[in-house]
Amino acid sequence: EGQQTIEEDTTPPIVPPTPPTPEVPSEPETPTPPTPEVPSEPETPTPPTPEVPTEPGKPIPPAKEEPKKPSKPVEQGKVVTPVIEINEKVKAVVPTKKAQSKKSELPETGGEESTNNGMLFGGLFSILGLALLRRNKKNHKA
Repeated sequence: EGQQTIEEDTTPPIVPPTPPTPEVPSEPETPTPPTPEVPSEPETPTPPTPEVPTEPGKPIPPAKEEPKKPSKPVEQGKVVTPVIEINEKVKAVVPTKKAQSKKSELPETGGEESTNNGMLFGGLFSILGLALLRRNKKNHKA
C-alpha cells in the first residue's frame, strides 16, 4: 500500500522523416535569342554646301531634298522563333509559388485622407477668396 512504482518510458522519441529534396538543376539551359543585324557604320547625312557664284546673276532656287529611303526594306511583323530539336530532352521547371507575407505589402500611410482634406481646405479658401473679391469691388465702386 505504501509503495509506489515508477515506470520508465523506454521507447525512443519519434523523429519525423525528412522529406526528400527535389532535384534542382544547377544551371538551366536558356536559349539565346537571335540578335538582329546591326550595321557597323551608321550613315550620317552631310548637308550640301551651297556654291557661291563669282558673278552675280539669277538666283538658283535650292533643290528640294527628298528623304532618303533605306536601301533594304525592313520587314515588319515577322517573328523569329528558335528551332528546337525534337530529340532534345526538355526539363520542365515548375516555379514555386511564394506566399506573400504582410511584410511585403505597403503600409497604410493615410494618403486618401490627406487628399480629401486638401480638397476640403482648397474649396473653403476659394470661397473665402471670392467673397473677399466681391466685397472689395463693392467698396471701390461706391
